[in-house]
Amino acid sequence: MFFGDKCYLSPVDSSHIVEFTDWLDDIDVLRNLTLYNGINSFGISPSPENFLSEYSYSIIDQKDDKFIGYCGFLNVDQENNIGEVGIIIGEEYRNKGYGEEALLLLLNYGFLVLWITKIKARMFENNTSAIKFCERIGFKQIEANQEALLFNMEKHNIVYMEMASKEFKKIAGADLFSLDIFKN
Repeated sequence: MFFGDKCYLSPVDSSHIVEFTDWLDDIDVLRNLTLYNGINSFGISPSPENFLSEYSYSIIDQKDDKFIGYCGFLNVDQENNIGEVGIIIGEEYRNKGYGEEALLLLLNYGFLVLWITKIKARMFENNTSAIKFCERIGFKQIEANQEALLFNMEKHNIVYMEMASKEFKKIAGADLFSLDIFKN
């Protein structure tokens, strides 16, 4: 487990799958997910199994141990030391700092433990809140693909962002970029 001030990351528990599935059935959540390869042109809901990987974590509120979201590395290329992150936060916990802290914990884990040297994220171009969120954490836009993803019978532009480990270390500082995230 990885601990922050507001939340901690825990291995995905089967009891969280029901709530997670409800989020994936919400069109407002789906329209912002580019990290899923299984959405077809008819907008059929994805299954949680497509999001869960060896590096997937439940985001748990420190105050009451409540499941509030999911984050993880959806694609990890160990040969080239590159990973791609994704995050979903329950609606009542958005814009309160939980997502930022969870992503910082995940980035710390990726850079420090998995030895990833570059972490990427992708989002729909019209998801300006996700773009600003990633920029605030330190991601830089590297490219945009026009009409790269078909969703709900419409083509959408995708923005790709990335952060290198040396950039994260400058931003996070010595206090976060350490093994202090592993508490007993």
